[in-house]
Formats: sequence, structure tokens, C-alpha cells
Amino acid sequence: MKKFSFLIICGISVLLTDCSYRFPDEKNISPVQQTPVNITAQDLGNVNFENYIAIGNSLTAGFMDGALYPEGQMNAYPNLLAERLKEKGLTSSFISPWLPSDKPKGIAFRTSSTELQVLGRFQYQDLNPACPLNGYTPSQTVQTSVLLSSLTSPAGLQPLIPFIGLANNASPLNINNFGIPGITISQFSQNNYGNAQNVLTGANPYYIRFAPSPTFTYAGSVLNHVIVRNPTFFTFWLGNNDALGFALNGGETFGVGGLLYPTSPSSFAVQFEAALDTLLARTSAKGVVFNLPDNTLAAHFRQFASRTSPVYQPFTLTSIEADSLNKIYRYVFGNKAANPGAPDSVYFFANRPNYYMMQVDKFVPGTTTVHTTFRQIIPGQDLPLLGIGAVLDSLGKGNIVSCGQVTPLQRAGWGRVSTTRTTFISGLNISVPTPMPIPDRLILDKDEVATVKSAIFAYNQQIADIVKRLNQRYNNRLSLLDIATSFDRLNQSVDPIRASVENGRMYMDMSPLGFYSSDGIHPTPKGQALIANLLIDFLNARAKDKNGNQLNLRRYELTLFRGNDFPQQ
Repeated sequence: MKKFSFLIICGISVLLTDCSYRFPDEKNISPVQQTPVNITAQDLGNVNFENYIAIGNSLTAGFMDGALYPEGQMNAYPNLLAERLKEKGLTSSFISPWLPSDKPKGIAFRTSSTELQVLGRFQYQDLNPACPLNGYTPSQTVQTSVLLSSLTSPAGLQPLIPFIGLANNASPLNINNFGIPGITISQFSQNNYGNAQNVLTGANPYYIRFAPSPTFTYAGSVLNHVIVRNPTFFTFWLGNNDALGFALNGGETFGVGGLLYPTSPSSFAVQFEAALDTLLARTSAKGVVFNLPDNTLAAHFRQFASRTSPVYQPFTLTSIEADSLNKIYRYVFGNKAANPGAPDSVYFFANRPNYYMMQVDKFVPGTTTVHTTFRQIIPGQDLPLLGIGAVLDSLGKGNIVSCGQVTPLQRAGWGRVSTTRTTFISGLNISVPTPMPIPDRLILDKDEVATVKSAIFAYNQQIADIVKRLNQRYNNRLSLLDIATSFDRLNQSVDPIRASVENGRMYMDMSPLGFYSSDGIHPTPKGQALIANLLIDFLNARAKDKNGNQLNLRRYELTLFRGNDFPQQ
């Protein structure tokens, strides 16, 4: 269960997040240079859309603002596509695992050692009217708390938030949207993934909500559930969490719930191909397979990654300040600065720009030993996670992304300055900060950025190869939607943070016109409509209905969908 709570890509890792909004001025992220993946999009020919099944994770479920709630579900891209299919009479119904209408604040899950907490969604609140851009801070409160021990008793086996069906379609065996927040490619085929008895060891609370009867659930998997639904057409967007979980944990390589690394490309390929192969072998459906966008370009990692970000603002120290800081850091941490070759580790420099000190944890090659060093953050290359400000603030060290003035000594010590002179080391003649480098888990460092990018590139290469192989085996029943290229072009435009989409009606950021919701990962309704339009354009170009007629599905007008809700001034 701990592993599951870590993997949710909603930003549960930033429950204490500061999503203060600001427009960064420019992109400072240098993408890893890779040979482009060779994408071939196969025409699907005639397609029977009557029983459309959407397979995916939180992006497919309509997860938004750090939680699953009805508005996000209604605007999820599969639901939007189904509405356009209904207009053409190509499908009659599309059932999602709706949350109760009395749950407008949504659900998200996290665990401690003793309880499972059901959380609400992030909502912007104007906490600092004097700082209009920085003062909007989402809050996510605990709605209910369930003792984990109770979940192992018979009384605890009921879904925490039950599935609400519609009229005669209330059965889980009528579900069309299989978007399950937190799911990885291997978990798609994992038995007992919807078994409430296994909630402590890896079952998914979001799937428990709408998994079929206990007899089926205990022996079954999401893949088997989909096959029982006998789709005639499907979309398949899995794999995002296999790298994103690592990224959202700041590349942390050890600790509770931590992943060592993203899923290996070889393991990813085996699981991905086996899932699609089984689906094609046991149904007659045709499908669209999505590849994966570069998660490091999402707003979650870019919000504080501009040159104007407070996290990246340099500060200057005097000789006395720098010398005193270096002595206290060496006293506390030893010679662990990333400054090879120096007789003594140098953490800070006099009369030149300095930046926040960060912790870097790496495995010693070939061992399970973690080697820790400390160095200054590198603007544009080390990416602060969205929740960095409020997490540091919650630990009593000061919010480094706040509007207030922060002194150089506060910056050097992560915002906390001793109130009395430190005397236990000779030569210290000023009050110095308590040395506290920013933890590794709050920053995706430049090497970890490269790890995530390389993993996603490898996954996309595997996906392209798998689709090509399976089309040879199953007579061209798959087509590959290269959504990665679409997202990369949007995120890496000349001015990516303000990159306008469709005549300036949307920005690839977290603004009121933004693509990304307040968790920085999941789309707003406006962003979901953009994904739906990409899929609609793809189907209009690559498929016909079962009678051979052109689809001509209508695109969505993005101005009809909201971005992020901000408080009224």
C-alpha cells in the first residue's frame, strides 16, 4: 500500500504544496538529445465504435487538482470522445465509475503506517492579497481517515468510496472508462489489483471502487475485466506512471515508498506487449495506442524552474559569512560537498553568486549503499518540485518561494537563522544558519532529469516497435497516436510557459487559461478538451465507421472549457 500511495501521479507527493501561480519568463530546461522515435500511424480502416473502452491511468480517469472528482470525470477526454461518437450514432452509451455527486471535493489517497487517509482536491485560496500572483495556495484537507487494521477485517472490505452507477447500468461489468489513477503497465495485468483484502499490499483503492464481484476480483485483473467487457474499439494510454513515480518523488532512490529507478525498458516492453497481445487475441477490437509525453516538461517541474523563480535567485556572501558557513557545514556534514579535488569541501563562495544548497543521494555503482553529497542548485538544470515551498515552510525553515524578503544567510541555511551566536567551533564570529540543505526528494536534479527523459524515450521506442509487430500479427488492428510529439511541441515552444494553443485560448501552464490543473501534472477541463481534439483529429484522418463512411467528428471549442479557478478579487 505504501508503494501505491507513492505512485499516484496526482501530486500526492506534494500534499503540502505551494501552487502559487506566476508566469516564469523563459525555458531553461535543456532536453536530452535523442534520435527521434520512428512513428508510423497505421490507418484503422472500418471501425465499430459501439462498445468503446478507454484504458489508462489518472489522465484517462479525469483526475484533476490532485484528486478524482465529478467535474474532472465528466470532462475526461474519453468521455468527450464518446459524446462526439454518440452525435454520429456510433455508440449508445459510455459509463464511467462516477463518484457520488456529494463528493465535489474529490478523493485522493495517502497512507501512514497506521491509516489510510481520504483527501480532498487542491483549491486555490487567496492567502496573501498583497502578493496577487504568489498568494494563491491550494489546500487539500483530510476528509476521512480509516485505520489500516480495519481494512483487513470483513467489515472493512467495502469500497471506501462506492461506485455510483446510472439507472440499469450500475454494474461494474458495464464500465467503459478504465482510467485508474496510479496504475503502472505491470499492474494492468496484476491479479487481485481490485481486491480490498490486499489494500495493504498493492491493491488500488481507485480500482477497488468499481472492480467486479469478489469472486472475480480476487482472481482477476484489470486486463481480464476489460476483456470481459468485450470492446469493439479501445484507446490504450498506459506507462506514464512507470517513470513519473520516480520523478514525483524527486528521484529519491530509497526510503518509504521509494522506487529505485523507473521501470526498466526491457521489463516495460515485455509487460506492454503482453497486455496488448492478450487484448487483441481475446477480442476482435481495434484500438489507438498512445505513446508517452516527457513528464519533466510538465508545469509541476517547470513552475519554479525559470530564471525569475525565487528558488533560482542568487545571493552574495561576504568573506566572513562564506568562511563561517563553510566551517559549520563541514562540522555538521563533513567533507561531503560535491567539490572533488578540494582540500576541504567548499559549500559557499565569497563575493560571487551563490544558490540554495541541495542534497544529492546516489547509489554507489554495483551496491545498495547510498552516497550523499551536497552542492548548490543549478538554475535551469535542477528542477524544484511544485510543493517545495510549502514543504520547507511546514518544517519550520521558511518558504523559499514566498513573496517576503529572504536574507542571504537565510538562503544559505534554507531560511532558518540561529538566534544566538554559535560558539562550539573556533573562528565562527557571526550567527550562522542551521545548516539544512534542501532534501533530495524535493528537487529532480539534472542527472535524474536525464534518467526520466531517457526512460520515456526508451518506452516510446518500445511502444512504436510493439505496435508495428502486433499489427503484423493481427492484421493492422492498432494505430499509434504520437501524443508525445504534440506535447513536446507545445511545451517547448519559443516561450513555452506562455505558449498559446488554438489562437491563444489556452496556455501550457497553470494559469486561469492553463492546460495544467493545480497539481501541475493533470489537465484542466480545457486541457482534456485539447487531448480530445488531438484524438478526434487522429481518428478523422485514420478511421472510418463500420460501414466505411468518413467520421467527421466535431472538434471541441476550447473557450467553452475552464482552466484553473482562481478566487475573485
